[in-house]
Amino acid sequence: MLHKVLDDVEPIVLAARPYLTGEAGDRDVDVVLPDGTRVVGTVGGLHGSVLLRVEYSRLAPKQRIRAWVRLLALTATTREPWRAVTIGRGQKFGLAMATAGPLDPDRATAELAQLVALRREGLREPLPLPTVTGETYATRRRGGADPAGALDEALRRWTSGAGAERADTAHTRAWGPAAGPEVLNTPGPPGGEPTRFGTLAVQVWSPLLTAEDLVRL
Repeated sequence: MLHKVLDDVEPIVLAARPYLTGEAGDRDVDVVLPDGTRVVGTVGGLHGSVLLRVEYSRLAPKQRIRAWVRLLALTATTREPWRAVTIGRGQKFGLAMATAGPLDPDRATAELAQLVALRREGLREPLPLPTVTGETYATRRRGGADPAGALDEALRRWTSGAGAERADTAHTRAWGPAAGPEVLNTPGPPGGEPTRFGTLAVQVWSPLLTAEDLVRL
């Protein structure tokens, strides 16, 4: 068993090594968004101009979106050319690495403002935006699938098998233990995707998918 773990860890360590320049540092985030909202905090894991995160777990959408938000906040605050590099295990074997940036600071500020506004909306009501399911929908749409085809694939991630995302604790609390396709099928606003879920998924994930280079080895 230990040999198997070492076999999985070694490629991850080797992939991270080029980015490990000195001790990890951190930077304070303090940016005022166009609507007056102030975003403050601290971003760690900085090596030179790289925001690095290395994990033994499989590289999942939640890790990629977390790195994206941190990259946006860091770029909007410092207006410097940061990159985000997130490394983890692949889906079956090997490793996966997601990189993004540098970003235009004004674009980073605008994207961060949209996500903060979405968070504010999510504090008022549960949003139909499961992480893995949303990433699946946006990725399929970006790849050329029509809304119906993308939704079919997203529904499989939401409802099918032991790993169905609807079984996550947060979603069972919000939607109930037997939440089905109805969570994703609420009609969307005019001019957007046919469903509210699809509109939110594209809004959150499209900027990241455009900026990101995702490699699975």
